Amino acid sequence: MSEKTIRSDIKKYFETAKATIKKHLSLARSRIHISYDLWTSPNHKAMMAIVAHWTTEDYEVKSALLVIREVHGEHSGENIANVVYPVMKEYDFDCRFR
Repeated sequence: MSEKTIRSDIKKYFETAKATIKKHLSLARSRIHISYDLWTSPNHKAMMAIVAHWTTEDYEVKSALLVIREVHGEHSGENIANVVYPVMKEYDFDCRFR
């Protein structure tokens, strides 16, 4: 397998998994709650993992890792929001917080 094929396959599997998570989130019986963790990687980059938590249509509590993204600048509320809000929009659940 070539590097290009492997990259293409990984992107395809990721998009399939993302679509599945988006579908589950759209069917949530509860509000979608998020948690995140910030840390500095060994190469000195600020990283954030964002996790969604919700109750399914069968009333089971579920969690899913949505993304791991780099945070630019200090760990301020504004910089964190600049990462979290676009992810909420990407997964189509930002409107549930209004």
